[in-house]
Amino acid sequence: DTVPPPLPQVNAPSYVGDVTLNLELLNHADATFVELSDTQSFETSTRLSATRFITDTLPSGTDGLYRRYIRYIDQADNYGAIQVIEVIKDTTAPVMIYHFDNNPTVGGNPIIENAPREKQIIVIGIW
Repeated sequence: DTVPPPLPQVNAPSYVGDVTLNLELLNHADATFVELSDTQSFETSTRLSATRFITDTLPSGTDGLYRRYIRYIDQADNYGAIQVIEVIKDTTAPVMIYHFDNNPTVGGNPIIENAPREKQIIVIGIW
């Protein structure tokens, strides 16, 4: 058998709030394994049994856009074409910015000294 498995059809979220990426493989029946990597060359990869639902782990780096490369492998060890999915990892809490028209103070001490009005902002984190 030299016929490669099909291109993976993957249902993936656009955003995740941590490193866990849950994927649904819509056409997994013709594959034995699914291989996932963060590089197109698959230098480092994870090989899992090809089931309908799989869980992948994104790198624990900074927030932002991540690409995952996915391909099927069949029982005869034929490799299928590579599917690319993109997901945005956003683990940072939102921030509210308040603008003041005068010099704000805390305990009588200016927070922003001699700042022009258009530059007077305070950042408050929300958790």
